[in-house]
Amino acid sequence: MLFYLLKSFLNDLLPDRMLVSNMRLISDINSNDNLMEKRKANIINNSIFPKDIAKIINDYDYHLEGKSYTFIGHRKSVNCIAVLPDGRIVSGSGYQTIKIWNLLTGRCDITLKVTDYWVTSIAVLLDGRIACGEYELFRIWNLSTKKCEATLTGHYDEISCLVTLPDGRLVSGSYDGRIIIWNIQNSKPDIILGDHGRPVHCISVLPDKRIVSCAHDGLIKIWNTQAGSLAETFDMTIMSLRVSYIATLLDGRILSTSNDGFKIWDLSTGLLCDNIIYQQNDCKINCISVLPDGHIVCGCRSELKILDPLTGNCTSTLSGHNDTILCVIVLPDGRIVSGSHDTTLKLWS
Repeated sequence: MLFYLLKSFLNDLLPDRMLVSNMRLISDINSNDNLMEKRKANIINNSIFPKDIAKIINDYDYHLEGKSYTFIGHRKSVNCIAVLPDGRIVSGSGYQTIKIWNLLTGRCDITLKVTDYWVTSIAVLLDGRIACGEYELFRIWNLSTKKCEATLTGHYDEISCLVTLPDGRLVSGSYDGRIIIWNIQNSKPDIILGDHGRPVHCISVLPDKRIVSCAHDGLIKIWNTQAGSLAETFDMTIMSLRVSYIATLLDGRILSTSNDGFKIWDLSTGLLCDNIIYQQNDCKINCISVLPDGHIVCGCRSELKILDPLTGNCTSTLSGHNDTILCVIVLPDGRIVSGSHDTTLKLWS
């Protein structure tokens, strides 16, 4: 309890920042660098706090595991993250805020108070603006002016996912079971796709510009975004499975997660290619992404697991978060960014 009270106090007292005392690129830090040890000693020897309290501050404030960096500033869970065209990271939290993080300086450049609700999803538009899902609606924000330029409504329950299409339109999925394609220019629905009937969990864009969705109904659906028609359905209910997340692999195949592991689907044949079972009964997958080498990175409780897509074996475990990991993305250079219920983001080299 003391830790969490002190954590809240530090969030109020200290500026949003990356927890490294000298802001340098990850490639500049190596295992022989004793900078962090010096910083820890300075904190513990500081006479402002009793030593026991200083140790808690040290453990919370400047935290480096190997080559991971911690960003603090959010007061509640980090629910969603995305990368901007300029390389900065945008994160949305349960404290009704969006923060823009500069990976080069380690600082939070912008904080936006965006809503009276928690931020559920974020997508970056082609022009650099961001769409922010806030319960049943979402807003378009201009980061240059820090102003909300549009509010779009049409869903009847929480928006669970937002993705941007190659033609600039935006796709939203909701717990109301519907998927809507939006015209950002006039802030109106362009196409309302067929109803899943159950909450939509995830949407991914395919290389051919179609989209794939999964929902609580156990169905994976492929949609034609031009005609608004259903192109293909993969029924997981026959295997008594509930699909939680989906991602598009580098070769265009679909990766899906369910309560028995991972599956890979070939869209050209409509057949199941691989049934990858990740054998760890206590691991609940909360988010997934795909690394440039094809490996799968997934949030498993408070850890990130790197999995071999051919065998399903875990090749690496990244530890450091103190609570459930809720979102993960892979940067263009292969680094990983994760957001957690512990209110922090981590950048992994």
